[in-house]
Amino acid sequence: MYRHILAPDRFQGYTATVSSPNGHLEATEPGLYEISSVMDAQCPGTINPEGAIYRVDWVPRPSARLSPSSEATYERHNRSHVLSPVCEGIDDHVDLELTGDLICPLRITLADFSLRTSPFPDYI
Repeated sequence: MYRHILAPDRFQGYTATVSSPNGHLEATEPGLYEISSVMDAQCPGTINPEGAIYRVDWVPRPSARLSPSSEATYERHNRSHVLSPVCEGIDDHVDLELTGDLICPLRITLADFSLRTSPFPDYI
């Protein structure tokens, strides 16, 4: 059994069944959690007080969007942003706002004048 320490009135005790010493416990809110009791199929166990409390932090999902400073027309039918035409030899750019923590590599490729991000779905 485990519980959320900082909001005990909102979160009663949770129970979990794990099948390995490194099993996962579900946490629905960030904060401090305390393991309050353990047992196997037949006997109660003991909890090491030094390893009973865990901090859970929420990592925001990564997201990408076109910056409001980049003027573009949104095409709803294919979820794309269309920029104004640019004459050959004239430099232009697009600003992207990337938020969240990226836990895998990000690859941005310019091909056929369309920007693709991987491993995320197409945002542009």
